[in-house]
Amino acid sequence: MPLKIISKERDILNVDADVKFVSNSGSKKNSLVKISKSYEFGKKYIIKANFYADNRYVTNDITQLRTCYQDVFLLVVDYDCSSVLLPVFDPGINEISREDALKIALETIRDFLAVYDIMVYLLIEDFPHRKNKNSNLDEYLQKNWIKVLADNREQELSLSREQIILMEFINSSLFKTASVVPPNENTSLDTQYRPLSDILRHLDESFSKRLLRFIDEKNYTDVEVYKRANVDRRLFSKIRKDNGYTPRKGTVLAFAIALRLNLAETQSLLMSAGYILSKSNRQDVILEYFIKQKRYDIFEINEVLFEYGEKTLGV
Repeated sequence: MPLKIISKERDILNVDADVKFVSNSGSKKNSLVKISKSYEFGKKYIIKANFYADNRYVTNDITQLRTCYQDVFLLVVDYDCSSVLLPVFDPGINEISREDALKIALETIRDFLAVYDIMVYLLIEDFPHRKNKNSNLDEYLQKNWIKVLADNREQELSLSREQIILMEFINSSLFKTASVVPPNENTSLDTQYRPLSDILRHLDESFSKRLLRFIDEKNYTDVEVYKRANVDRRLFSKIRKDNGYTPRKGTVLAFAIALRLNLAETQSLLMSAGYILSKSNRQDVILEYFIKQKRYDIFEINEVLFEYGEKTLGV
């Protein structure tokens, strides 16, 4: 199962394991993590992770924190939990930075989800905007994001057949070049020209068929794709079985990232579900930036989307 980033604990009412960090000193005999029955509504267990502020018995804060997270996940598996609510550790007086704490949490979660199908909710409160880290993205947004009034924000409209035909032409750059300039190995991936016969052949493809065709063409496995897309295995199974399934736009974008699609391919996958990328949608422009940079780590992308107050991809 995937990762969902949340900003408030009350956003999650039901979870098998609720993790609480305890920052206090102790001895070597104390367990790093302890699990017990929870008496809170909707929660089965509470896991207390002890972090020794004085660091007398550990190499350093980073090693200790990583070990805390790893031991938490071992308990989650041992107690057959299907979901866990995990906070980003608040460093407080410890030497570790808030950014390092978040990085360690995401790295540990990534390793865990590569093996296990468990729903992880990562609680990030008071997330600071890191201007230096996101300066290139901020500049890109200033140049490419067309701000509109909130009341006029673009809705996730379903495109008509005629609109899809037109967008496919635009997307393939057909009417810009006609047949004058054939594609070659020096042509950018985002400006490859598709013949009309190819467009028409795939025009009636459903989202499900186009997604599965992309998976085959990219030589990926189903497991690789749905895990990299941060979606539930059951959802992917439903998409595979239901040819008429209509996904949310965020789900389509998650699969575009998982498939390492370029912008033209991403538009193609979106249009099969009745969506397009829009310059008036900040989430779309952020995704466009990452795709152009060929940065397809959905954890990194979701971290940035969350920081900018946008919906994360996948679940």
